[in-house]
Formats: sequence, structure tokens, C-alpha cells
Amino acid sequence: GSVGRINPGVEAKIIDPATGEELAHGSEGLLALRGSNIGDGKGFVRTTDLALLDEDGFLFIRGRNDNAIIRGGFKILPHDVIQVLEKHPAVREAGVVGIADTRLGDVPAAAYIVKTGASAPTEDGLRAFLRERLMPYQIPVLLLAVDELPRTPSMKISQPALKALLEQELARREFSRTEPP
Repeated sequence: GSVGRINPGVEAKIIDPATGEELAHGSEGLLALRGSNIGDGKGFVRTTDLALLDEDGFLFIRGRNDNAIIRGGFKILPHDVIQVLEKHPAVREAGVVGIADTRLGDVPAAAYIVKTGASAPTEDGLRAFLRERLMPYQIPVLLLAVDELPRTPSMKISQPALKALLEQELARREFSRTEPP
């Protein structure tokens, strides 16, 4: 699962995202790099990669701290997709997460709540709306209308619960396409 060792001439450390303190080997945190070709070449530059370095110097990437979705090398910020979804006249609120894809790495998937009194848009209609406002790689592979989005105790959208919901729906749709008549 390692991505290998750090390139010669580059220093790496793992830091606590909140405090900036360096963490011990084997601890997960933000990857920070320093090298002559990075930043000003003097100080460490924080990345948004969640990572760990083991005692042998092997680097393991565990995800993104900024919730960015990397789809075939293109970076997608969920917030950008959410803003466009919520501009649709029938969408009250939306959430977007990355879903694992064997070919592209991760792909965006979205769930949304329809405004009270509005008719739910068709999936094709909503996709057409998004195509006019987003780059093709930003368009979610799944658009799911829900009555409520999963929430944390502080009423924020629960990213893990939303991801589980969308993965389950994607699996259900894949199964129904392959199920014999």
C-alpha cells in the first residue's frame, strides 16, 4: 500500500493538521515537504494529503484533508459542485463525496434535497443543468434525491454516512442492471 519512499533531495514529515506539530513515525496527519524545487526551497510546504511515514521511510497516502476528489488526475472540490447544484431552482441543499472507482481513482457522487413545493428534476434534466455550469469531469456519476441528508450531532452533513448512502445506491443500481429478467 505504500507509494514508495521520498525522492532524493526532498525531506518529508507528517504534521498534525490542527497544531502543525510533527508527528511520530506511523502516525497519520498532513504531509509536509521541503526541497530545492518545492516552494521557496527553505521551509516545509504543507500538502492537503493525509499520509503517514513508517519507520523505514515508506510513504502511505490515506486520502485528502480538503475532501478533494481526484478523478483521473483532475481535482474536484465538492464545494464547487455543491454550489452549482444548489443554484438549481428545485434544489434546497446538496452534498457531494468521492466514491472509489477502479479506473479513475475517485468519482463524485451527489445527494440533494428538493425544495418544498418544487418538482424534483429528472436526472437527465439535472445533468443538463450541471453540464452548462461545470467541467465534464466535475459532473457527479450519481445524482440522488433524498428526503434528508445524513447529519452529524452538530447538524453538518455527515460525509461518511453520505458516502455510505451513495455507495449503497450505486451498488443497487449496478446490481439491477446486471440482474437477469
